[in-house]
Amino acid sequence: LTAIAGYDIHTVKSTDRADIEALIGEIEALSARGDLADQHAQLAEALAKADALIKRIEAAHAATETEKIQAAASITPDNYKPSDRETVADAKADVEAALATYEGNYTEEEKQALLDELARLKAILHSMDRVEAIQEALDALPALDAFNRNNTEVMALIEAIKTAYGQLTPHEIELVDRS
Repeated sequence: LTAIAGYDIHTVKSTDRADIEALIGEIEALSARGDLADQHAQLAEALAKADALIKRIEAAHAATETEKIQAAASITPDNYKPSDRETVADAKADVEAALATYEGNYTEEEKQALLDELARLKAILHSMDRVEAIQEALDALPALDAFNRNNTEVMALIEAIKTAYGQLTPHEIELVDRS
């Protein structure tokens, strides 16, 4: 019973699962013994805590595999479409929620995998923002028949667009060129 008491719901990890399941087996075996009837309440309490710990481990794992995270798994900075923005943003929100809710329940490797996934999703969103910003700047240029090389604001905008365009990845250039 003292072994279960050593686990905390906010810090129990997937690596603790096998030990907790073994303790559940031991507690159930003790509960079945007739000579420990006076400790039945303590055994039931320990069993309830062990079950709660297992449920917490399962919930932490489930939080890393939501439909939204799964939907964004194959999207990369090199293959996204502008229509993927909501999918990527939703996945990012789910990863952030998993980290906020279950941070103490992840091993260092699990936490690092989530942080890596969060960085990947942020990189995709940043890439989308870069493409949109250049597209908006291009849309803000005057029509060719109204173009005037003496307009310093327009010339500065063109230079800024050229600089930003030169920093795009090949995939981002392809998306800008398609627009």
